Amino acid sequence: MRYLHARGLLNVLDAGGAIARMTPRGIDEVERALTHPDRPTRNFQPLNVIMVGQMTDSQIQQASSGAAQIIDLCGRKQALLDLTESIVALRDEFGAESQPQHDLLAEVKTVQAQLESSKPSATIISESLRRMRSILEKVAAGLGVQAVLQKIDALLSH
Repeated sequence: MRYLHARGLLNVLDAGGAIARMTPRGIDEVERALTHPDRPTRNFQPLNVIMVGQMTDSQIQQASSGAAQIIDLCGRKQALLDLTESIVALRDEFGAESQPQHDLLAEVKTVQAQLESSKPSATIISESLRRMRSILEKVAAGLGVQAVLQKIDALLSH
């Protein structure tokens, strides 16, 4: 509040600072910032507003050069292990050994290897899940496959 008051953008109406009012100059400054959020104004850095309706187990990071995010997969580890076991159990629905079956099992191994890592990559796991879904959608349509596709979708939506 002191910063805004010192620049004539805000009037503090009581000594404790509990009541304040934007000045016309302050309102103009905020409107400039909102109209051109990518440009700084005289008193404000570029504005950044992120509105999220609903988010679960997700992260947002921006303007953080050199920063890294680590997603805690512990809560999903068992679900991922269950999924890989379900996919291995689907071998019979593919019939004879096929290239899609081989590719699918390679993605299963990728996820399992990531889960064994001390720093599993959520990006690699998510991409493997997408590939699994794509392979399953193309080559199989049994009830077991539909259940696995639902598990994949649930994991990707978190």
